[in-house]
Amino acid sequence: MTTGIKFAAAIELTQQFVLQLQDEALTSEQVQIFVTDLVATQEGARGFFVGYLTNGLAVVDNKVHPGIVAGLQAHPEVVADLLVKNLAMSTAQNLHFLREEQADMAANSATVAKRSRQLIDSLQMPEVKVISQQIIEAIRTGAGEYAEFLERWGYDAEQKKAIEQALDQ
Repeated sequence: MTTGIKFAAAIELTQQFVLQLQDEALTSEQVQIFVTDLVATQEGARGFFVGYLTNGLAVVDNKVHPGIVAGLQAHPEVVADLLVKNLAMSTAQNLHFLREEQADMAANSATVAKRSRQLIDSLQMPEVKVISQQIIEAIRTGAGEYAEFLERWGYDAEQKKAIEQALDQ
């Protein structure tokens, strides 16, 4: 269904999916199949997280649907890295927007961070803990697998401390 899907198409599919979730138009099996298929690739997973974590519908803030959990758990090698990075980036962006006195943007980033945390807590993936620890280690030492990720985004000491706190939960 979604093999070779592009990022923008994955976002659009996820937005339609969330509408169907809200309308309770999907069975648990359909939810799981959709998510499993979409997050099988990096592009699909990136699009899923953008479409899901930034969605304005309240259904996303409810308890995570078991089909979503099962679908995400099917591809830990793709999902764990992106999910931890989403938590780190939204945490840092929240602080950035607060400094810039952009309350709406800060609130959006806080929502993405909260939803990322909710997914992380629901998934209970060992890979998430490993990646979180690797990012924390990169924050503390400036070295390691995720040092380049932190450097690329130019996070300052306060943002890194906020990321560390968010990931250390």
